[in-house]
Amino acid sequence: MPANSASDPSTVGHAGDRPLSARPLVVATRGDSASDGAIELALAMATAAGYPVRLVAVIEPATDVPTELGAMAYVSADEVDGRAAMQRAIDAQLRRLGVRPRKVTVDIRTGDPAPVIVRAAREARARLVLIGGTEHTVLERVFGADTAVRVARSADVPVLVVPRTCSQLPESAVIAVDFSDESVRAGRAALALFPDPEAVHLVHVAPSPQPAIDLVATWEGHYVENAERVFEKVRYALPLPSGTVVGRHIVRGNPARELLRVARERRVDLIVAGSHGHGALKRLFVGSVATALLRDATIPVLILPAGASPVVLDEHAHSSPQPHVAATSALTS
Repeated sequence: MPANSASDPSTVGHAGDRPLSARPLVVATRGDSASDGAIELALAMATAAGYPVRLVAVIEPATDVPTELGAMAYVSADEVDGRAAMQRAIDAQLRRLGVRPRKVTVDIRTGDPAPVIVRAAREARARLVLIGGTEHTVLERVFGADTAVRVARSADVPVLVVPRTCSQLPESAVIAVDFSDESVRAGRAALALFPDPEAVHLVHVAPSPQPAIDLVATWEGHYVENAERVFEKVRYALPLPSGTVVGRHIVRGNPARELLRVARERRVDLIVAGSHGHGALKRLFVGSVATALLRDATIPVLILPAGASPVVLDEHAHSSPQPHVAATSALTS
């Protein structure tokens, strides 16, 4: 086992006083190719900004230890063997990727993957959690997306789901905006992590007017007019470099499908979304739509969990204003 490996959560240590620059990128891995892109992207970010990288691997126990055993619970021989096998798999993965072990730390834990990953990131005071996207059978894709959604629902920091073949720093992005503070915060989190995009496309999924409504054309005209004004507020709230090309798009339909379509047509490298908002995007991370987005995306997807206070936003706290964007009622009136 490499000298920098941590096979027990207790080796993580207290991170309460950890400076912002030392807060790591946490990458979930099982030692297989599904997390190759996540590891390589994390290392690219580490090279660009000096972030530490911590790999977190979770071994699912064959059987649950009854909670009533309390202090009688112990680490079984099977678990010890599982940790050793996981460490060998991770070592082989790093060798295959050409990564020197000293560039990362390894934290191997046992339990239900999603809550364990969240807990490990919280203890390390991570700035970002990266999870590999699964690209094999339908069942594997759904399972992988489900784990990512569960992490995104309860994590304290942004979650980046990375397909296996994506390892380069993104240069362009689609940012889903519903004109709520949550979507603005998601955009700011993305720009803190990837501060120099060549192009950013702000995409709003508008509600579809009911056929029975009179003067639908007039309603749509007012909606688009108001949306253009609010787009300007969102643009002002995001710390975009002066050279970044900014596109604005109003679409209708299934939120995940429309985000994927615009991302594909604009050939962007990243999709950004908040996990809670208003209108159509409120449904984005409450069920099958979230799974569809994470399952079908062929580029990284960055999710800002609801209620999260990501440390990455601290870096832009004084670089640009972050006005309250409360315009949903104006758009739907």
